Amino acid sequence: MLLVVGATGMLGSEICRQLASAGTPVRALIRRSSDPARVRELQALGLEIVTGDLRDPVTLAGACTGVTGVVSTATAVMWHEPGCAMRSVD
Repeated sequence: MLLVVGATGMLGSEICRQLASAGTPVRALIRRSSDPARVRELQALGLEIVTGDLRDPVTLAGACTGVTGVVSTATAVMWHEPGCAMRSVD
């Protein structure tokens, strides 16, 4: 099982599509504020969806359970949420 962090972004969603088409089990980490349409696209690929926050280690521990690798495409560059900064996210 691979964990894709930043799964609803442009790069992350493409990585998810390619991994799913190759039959690789994927868990997609999404934020509570993720675009519902993008989340539905990931669900349609058959991915496991988990909600978490890179600034909250407790949510990451659950997201990483049973994972053998992590692909991280997350960045704070485009985030507009309070408290999101390069230092806390990237």
